Amino acid sequence: RRPSILATFLGKITRHLAIDRWRSRNRYKRGGGEIVLALDELEECIADEQSLEKVVERKQLTLVFNRFLESLPETERRIFLCRYWYLESTISIAKCCGFSDTKVRSMLHRIRKKLRTAMEKEKRKSREEEKRLKERKLALQNAEKAIAAAEELAEAIIALARGTGEDIL
Repeated sequence: RRPSILATFLGKITRHLAIDRWRSRNRYKRGGGEIVLALDELEECIADEQSLEKVVERKQLTLVFNRFLESLPETERRIFLCRYWYLESTISIAKCCGFSDTKVRSMLHRIRKKLRTAMEKEKRKSREEEKRLKERKLALQNAEKAIAAAEELAEAIIALARGTGEDIL
């Protein structure tokens, strides 16, 4: 059977194809099923025995992460953000950037390795800073004890001088 009006027929087909395409792109709620996979890939970079939030404050972590992103070449930054911010699949990133899927996965692996290194370096710096703060606090406590001991000694000398009648001062 032939359609009576071709434009209506083609419009209906186009509409159904667009709806099917939209449904396939948004099949899994929020991220098309890529969220869990993307978070699992990033987990090995920031996971530790202790929560990273306990080691580095959230603000400092954001600064470190932003510095890391700024240090990446434009292509690597774009691929990283497409994968872990926009949660695109590696296949769609490969198509968009003109690379093979294997190259995109390899680049993502290397970028995650760089991120892990940057996070570990920041963790070491944080530990060193914490150690320096503890040392300063201990030195301050020792100085306060020394001042208190010196004040006690001065008071004892003054009391002794008053008791003997000599004018030491």
